[in-house]
Amino acid sequence: MKKTCVKCGVEKSIEGFNKKKSHKDGYASYCKECNKAYCKEYYQLNRTSDVERIEIEEELLLTLYWGNQYNCREISEIFDCGISTIHYKMNKCDIQKRTNSDSQKGKKLSDITRKKISESKKGILPIDNGHKLDCNCGVCNMMKGISHWNEESKRKFSKARSGKNHPQWLDGASMRGYGFGFNDELKEKIKERDGFVCQECGIPENELKYVLCVHHIDYDKNNHNESNLISLCRSCHSQTNFKRDDWTKYYRRVVL
Repeated sequence: MKKTCVKCGVEKSIEGFNKKKSHKDGYASYCKECNKAYCKEYYQLNRTSDVERIEIEEELLLTLYWGNQYNCREISEIFDCGISTIHYKMNKCDIQKRTNSDSQKGKKLSDITRKKISESKKGILPIDNGHKLDCNCGVCNMMKGISHWNEESKRKFSKARSGKNHPQWLDGASMRGYGFGFNDELKEKIKERDGFVCQECGIPENELKYVLCVHHIDYDKNNHNESNLISLCRSCHSQTNFKRDDWTKYYRRVVL
């Protein structure tokens, strides 16, 4: 099916026209391209005329928007202009827009509105309006406290992420032992050098319920040089398992 645009006079497929129920054939007289060009031209002409015609002082606009808590539509009705003109003026004056939370501050909903909202939310989970209370998907079951993890699922998941399958696998480095010389005497010497204080967070050992850890800065378990060792609490020590290159550079500067 084809139709001729009354603007450009070109015969086009019916898919090139916007739907319009008020017309007999159910489609607009202008094609989509002509309608888009017309709307753009109309907007530019009317916005320019409003911008030139309306003069709003920055202080007045600021008072109406932030002081009186008027929205852009209400301000446009006061000055008899389009909302786009108010937006243009506010951007020109560098007036910050309110967020949704700011616009609702101090406003109270009527009892009728509150009742309507309550009725519309009945039987619907807050996480998604498309999920009803009788929904048995994994997300809804989690919200209801029902776990979809049985012992078999846990075992399969653990096996799938163990050893070389784990994203943080480092060729079995965690299972290797420390070399000869990394003993309690060396650890005590390093902690004494650091004042028995965690070198990251600054918490002393006597305030902890455990002894400080001694961390290998370059992650080489056989490198027991004192410049490669640093005292850390358990919390700070656990952070060094991520972004190892960054921590290595950082702690080398700390020790030096």
